[in-house]
Amino acid sequence: MKQLICICNRVTYGDIEKILQQYPHAEIEEIMHLSSAGTTCGRCRRELTAKVEEIKKLLFDRKKPQQLTIPFQYYK
Repeated sequence: MKQLICICNRVTYGDIEKILQQYPHAEIEEIMHLSSAGTTCGRCRRELTAKVEEIKKLLFDRKKPQQLTIPFQYYK
């Protein structure tokens, strides 16, 4: 079952994730325009904002390069 974020426009968590994968730096207003989420009654805007931040954090954490730690003994 797909998690609906916006009931009025039937926008799912997956829809928002796809938009953010394509436009990772999109602001909430741009996401609302692209998805129609939060544009009818507005009751989902708080949840939409929270989900956008959650998805961005997940996407950016995945893309962070892993830090290589070199033991001190190798610097001699």
